[in-house]
Order: sequence, then C-alpha cells, then structure tokens
Amino acid sequence: MMMNCPTLAELPPPPSGRVGWPWTVESPHLKDREAWPRVSIITPSYNQAQFIEETIRSVLLQGYPNLEYLILDGGSDDQSQETIKKYEPWLKFWTSARDRGQSDAINRGFLLCSGEVGAWLNSDDVLLPGALACVARLWSANQNSTLVVGASEFREISGSNAWHVVDTPPTSREELFNYFRGRYMAQPSCFFSPKVFNELGGLDCGLHYAMDLDLWFKLAERGKIVLTQQKLSWMRAHEDAKTFKFGHRVVDEVETVMLRYCTLQQINHIRRQAAERRAYQWMRECKAQFRELNLIEGIGCLSAAMKEDLWHVMKNPPLKLSNVPSLARALLNAIR
Repeated sequence: MMMNCPTLAELPPPPSGRVGWPWTVESPHLKDREAWPRVSIITPSYNQAQFIEETIRSVLLQGYPNLEYLILDGGSDDQSQETIKKYEPWLKFWTSARDRGQSDAINRGFLLCSGEVGAWLNSDDVLLPGALACVARLWSANQNSTLVVGASEFREISGSNAWHVVDTPPTSREELFNYFRGRYMAQPSCFFSPKVFNELGGLDCGLHYAMDLDLWFKLAERGKIVLTQQKLSWMRAHEDAKTFKFGHRVVDEVETVMLRYCTLQQINHIRRQAAERRAYQWMRECKAQFRELNLIEGIGCLSAAMKEDLWHVMKNPPLKLSNVPSLARALLNAIR
C-alpha cells in the first residue's frame, strides 16, 4: 500500500504531556504524488515500547505523498504490538514474530518494498521534519547516486537535548576508512535504492554492529555519495542502545569490516587506529572506575588499555596527583 502521509488530526492523539515534533507538530503536506519518488521506510524493533511511537509518528507526519512504511517487530513482549496496532491503517505491512535479529528483519522488509529510495529507521531513532522531502529532491536530481546522506545528532534519552552532531560524513569510498577519525555516516540519515540493496544481498546477518558500514562500502562501489548538510534524523543515546552498551565489540567489528575492503598497504594503519580506539575506551572506563575508587577494576581497565596502545595511555594518564591520596586509601582498605 502506497499512501499520502496522514495529517496530525488523523493520527491517534499523543500521550499526555508530549508536545512538539512529532507529537503536536507535523511537516507541511506535499502535493502531486506522481512528481515524487516512492520512499520505503523499514523499522526493525524488539521491546522498544517506550520509544517506538515517537519513531512511527516521525515517519507518518513527514507530509510525504508517496510513502510505504513497514514495521518488523521481533516478537516483543512489552507494549510494542499495542502501539503498532494503533497506527496499522497507515502501514503497508507489519508483523511481530521471532526473527534472526535486526539485520534479518531489515532484509525481509526490503524484499517487500517497491520504493525507488529507502532507508531503515530503528525504533529508538527519529526522523526530523521535512527529511523525506529533502532526500527525494536530492535523489531525483542525482540519478547516478547510490547514497544520499544527511547530518544527524545524538540526543539524550528524552530526546530534548543534543550532545553531539554528526555532520562531516565521508564523501567517497576511500573516506569510509576514516571511521576511527570521526568520519562516519549516521545510519538513520542514509538513504539508498532498495533495488540495489537487494541486488547486493542486503545486510550481512553475521554482523551485529557494523552491518551498515559494510553496506556503505558496497554501495559506494556502485555510484557516488550525495551529501546534504540538513539534519535528517536524531539518534537516541541510552544504556540499552547496543552501540553504546557494547563499545569494544563495535570497534572490533568496524575493524573487521574495513579489513574486508582495504588494500594491503592499509592493513597496519587500520589495525593501529582500531587499537588506539579500544585503548581510548578502556581508558575512559578506567577513569570512571578510579573516580568511584574501584581500584582493582580500574587497574584491570588500565592494563587492557596498555595492551592495546601503550603510547595512547602515556599521552592520557588516568590519574591526577590530586587523586593519589584517595586511591591510596582505597588500596589500603582493599588489602585489609
């Protein structure tokens, strides 16, 4: 089912106390469906009842005249299904059943799509007003592109405050190797051809954290990357978000993906960058443990950081002189 986006008045009322986008605000409605490429959005989800309604409304209130929206829930046992059912009249398809994970759900969703351009939007992320119109205009104006990429930002769990903007994405396949230098694409702001996605075999289900980066490498080999500085989405940073919860695993998987596509001359450079990033993460955890006077745990993190990149540790010592007395007392207490 393709559709015009519903109006704010047509959707179920927002929960009490929720105001602003996408609760009491909508994007302007675009006219003339035939003039706009069909856009397919897939939302994979599992037990995200506290966030998914905001995600759904951010898609449906885009005011876009040629949209198909699919939600593939992995058999949630919270209130997700009840929330999705409220919006069923505006969905092309939705299901709730056990799957093989996020990548499997996304792959199955795109096999059901008929859009010229598409993306997936995780159930804790949000599209910003006018995002689909911006993407559609760029897509129509750049017929040889395989990726349209916009800016994004990380926000804290309520979505009220942004704490990091992602606005310098790679402009070429070669720049994808600068991931550990902060040049990466914000996944919910990346749009591509579902047809090409399926031709490439979709996402690698063996990957759990860097399957998007693997896809960007494949797409970048097929055509050019088109950028916009417009913020198309925001990403929710919370303790259950897997890219935050499993940071070391993310680095390991990013390294694995980059080694798939690099030249022989790039291998050592990529491995050094990954080791430095892991050391940084261990040092951050080390400092947190020392602040809480968890001496044994802190030393363990320090040891792990030194194994990864001793030079990084030497440049960024975990202790200030003012911390030494309190840590010494903690050590004495631990010995006793």
